[in-house]
Amino acid sequence: MTITASAASARWHCPVGWASIMSGVFGLLAFSFILAALFVREDAGRRLGDLMFRGHDVAAVLQSLFMIQVIAAVKGEAGWRMSRTSYWTGSTALWAVICLLLLTIFHLVNDMLYMVPMGVFGAWLIGAVWASDVLPRYIRWLGTV
Repeated sequence: MTITASAASARWHCPVGWASIMSGVFGLLAFSFILAALFVREDAGRRLGDLMFRGHDVAAVLQSLFMIQVIAAVKGEAGWRMSRTSYWTGSTALWAVICLLLLTIFHLVNDMLYMVPMGVFGAWLIGAVWASDVLPRYIRWLGTV
């Protein structure tokens, strides 16, 4: 039994596709939690607001874990021109986000510290997409807006 190149490629991309979908789902969930936490009144539900902030942190950790899988899979793909340094910059920034959010969940560090590596990852993501030949120019421009 022989497997065609397209069938092998489709099987290889399936886990990466699901990882990117799950990353997006957890990103939307994290956004929903942070939005809900901001709308909870200080006097009406301080404890509920804290729970929503922790829900955001957990969802953001899961989003970052799934995104690391996507970065690892994309690094070797044709058209992505990702150097070893670029790959390590992006994945290190995400691991820093994960570690800082986990420390935030247990109230060991300030909950704003994860934003620095998240900003580094955002800048890295913009640069990685602009350097790739995978997407048309107008979509790359729209993604940076």
